[in-house]
Amino acid sequence: NRECEPFVLVGSSYGGTLSWGLRAHFQSMVSGHVLINPMPLEPLPALKSGHLRMLFGLNMVPGALPLFLKSRMGRDLLTELGLVFGFGGEGRQGLKLLSERKLTLISKAVQRFAWIAQHEDWAYWSSQLKDHVIPLLLITGNQDPLFTEKDFRSYQHLVPLSEHMPIQAADHMMIRTHGPLLANEVKKFVGSLLSEAKSASKTLRRAI
Repeated sequence: NRECEPFVLVGSSYGGTLSWGLRAHFQSMVSGHVLINPMPLEPLPALKSGHLRMLFGLNMVPGALPLFLKSRMGRDLLTELGLVFGFGGEGRQGLKLLSERKLTLISKAVQRFAWIAQHEDWAYWSSQLKDHVIPLLLITGNQDPLFTEKDFRSYQHLVPLSEHMPIQAADHMMIRTHGPLLANEVKKFVGSLLSEAKSASKTLRRAI
């Protein structure tokens, strides 16, 4: 309950989705929100890859997902996810860098995410977002291998004050490949919020 200065939330991928919890809890202190390729609400049906939808669907059968991840096909899918999130690098060289330890970490993350996706109350979050009148900047990459721009833009139907900025030739982890560009866009967004706050303060002083 400690008072603090207003702040802007920034979240990418699954972290972007998690940031909604912070936004809801600290709503009075959040002055703006930036989402970079956020995982859509109801993420499993939105996955582009049929193989990945099948992978996470296995979690509906007790014990099936851990067993499948040990198979050859399961390891191939773990490798695919590892490259999407930059665990090894890019191309063939990236494949070689995915060690057993990294594959184990990815396997545990997949199982944890599958459980969350299955048990989270997504309808509750959808209803909550409509009441949060906080400016939102949605930044998406047009080459994201996991979700489509349409899925990302679904947030715009839930959040009243939002704007969308697509980034060309950017994949899911563009925070690794387009860092300076993203930093500049976030800086401009924060600057616009500060400008609006100053204007509102001047208007209030005149009214008083």
